Amino acid sequence: MRFLHTADWQIGMKCSAAGERADDARRERLEAVKRIVDVANQRELDFMLVAGDVFDSRTPGASDTAVVVAQLKRVRVNKLLSLSIQGSRTSISCAT
Repeated sequence: MRFLHTADWQIGMKCSAAGERADDARRERLEAVKRIVDVANQRELDFMLVAGDVFDSRTPGASDTAVVVAQLKRVRVNKLLSLSIQGSRTSISCAT
């Protein structure tokens, strides 16, 4: 059985420590999710596990949510099972 384990994406993080590059840092987090899905699809895995804290907030923004959902749908297209476990920053309504 082959799988990819990932966690703590924390999409929507303000990245204030990055100063002027905060927007770039936020975009990089979203790009990293795309790369994770690309790797999962290339490796023909049995499943992908996202072990919590997909978002940095219990109430993520609509655009961040849309990007994550779109990427996870790419996993399904390739018949991979993706599992997401609720993290400390994820609400039940966000995780479903």
